[in-house]
Amino acid sequence: MKKIIYFVPEFVASKDGVFKSQVLIPASLIKDAGSEVEIITCDKKEHTFEKKNEISESNIKKTILPYFSNKINIFTILLACFRATIWLIKNKEEYLEQNVIIYTRYCISGYFINTLARNKKNITWIHDFRGLSSEEMILDKKKTPINYYWFKILQYFEYICATRASQLLSVSQTMTQYLQNKYSNLRINTIPASVDIRLFEGKEKIREDLRKNWNVNNDEWVFVYSGSFLKWQKPDEIIRLLRSLELSILKTHILVITQDVDLLKQKADLLKIDITHWHIFSTNKVEETYNLLSASDIGIILREDILINHVASPIKISEYLASGVALASTPNIGCIKSLMGETDILCSISFDVNRSTKSIIDFCNYHVDKSNLRSKCKSLAIEKFSWQSSIAKYAELYCL
Repeated sequence: MKKIIYFVPEFVASKDGVFKSQVLIPASLIKDAGSEVEIITCDKKEHTFEKKNEISESNIKKTILPYFSNKINIFTILLACFRATIWLIKNKEEYLEQNVIIYTRYCISGYFINTLARNKKNITWIHDFRGLSSEEMILDKKKTPINYYWFKILQYFEYICATRASQLLSVSQTMTQYLQNKYSNLRINTIPASVDIRLFEGKEKIREDLRKNWNVNNDEWVFVYSGSFLKWQKPDEIIRLLRSLELSILKTHILVITQDVDLLKQKADLLKIDITHWHIFSTNKVEETYNLLSASDIGIILREDILINHVASPIKISEYLASGVALASTPNIGCIKSLMGETDILCSISFDVNRSTKSIIDFCNYHVDKSNLRSKCKSLAIEKFSWQSSIAKYAELYCL
């Protein structure tokens, strides 16, 4: 049996929620399937001990290297990956001299692993394209020579990962198509950003209690936006659409779950939109977020029409569906494109507030039976967006 190493030094492990939901949970399920699994990641020195305790609860061997400084940027991430690779070489007898599978999910760590895996038959390198780091590098950035320089470096790293890895994974079918068109003749398995479906079970009583506290009747709708209010998530359009729904549908309830509460209030003031009746929560606790989502009916997602979104599979979509929340989304998101036939749980919207409001009203009028809608959403999440449903693909990939 080959040992599986998740080499993910780009994560600041104590602060990154993606680390737990998209690395720790699937790694735990793979270990439960009978594999020896270890995670190698990084953190700031003062947080390494705290995070080690958290990882140990999953019974996965872990190594958290104290290689991050207080400032996190492209240079410090590159340096952390380089130092983590040197650490791996220094411990090669334990990690590199046996039959081993090394998993990477970012192009910087992938580039460094390529230097170790090259010409070594005992190392199987699996790279997982969860996004395009080069495009993210220049998102909302000024067109300066230094930014262009980093963009080209990351593009080269992506090329190395796409053409040199033993096997490839991607986060969406559109990402798979993009990579195949760009680099030709690649064999890629697609696994979307997924959730541990067990975390969403047994929420009916919580849903009932929350809706009772908010005075939500059975025939009334709760619209939810969960996420940040950064520029690329179209915050002004989100706020306008939620307000339009509040004014257009009788006894509508608006739920916002965000850590950017002050920014939300500032933007609402600038737009002269009253949000005093909205249910606004700020939390970084996964269980509390999932409880709140369970009380909702339709989740709003707006994304710019750019490459990053075309190939994306936002974890929020999986969380909405697993919570029984239908989707009102722009159709330009990677995993949403694969759901365009699922008209029962998906309402296609745009940046035109009036048209989107009408589309959502029509969707609500069609779905009088909320319990049936919730069941369809949850079933789709279990089938396509749960880590449990992806285990068979991982088993084939890792030859379990």
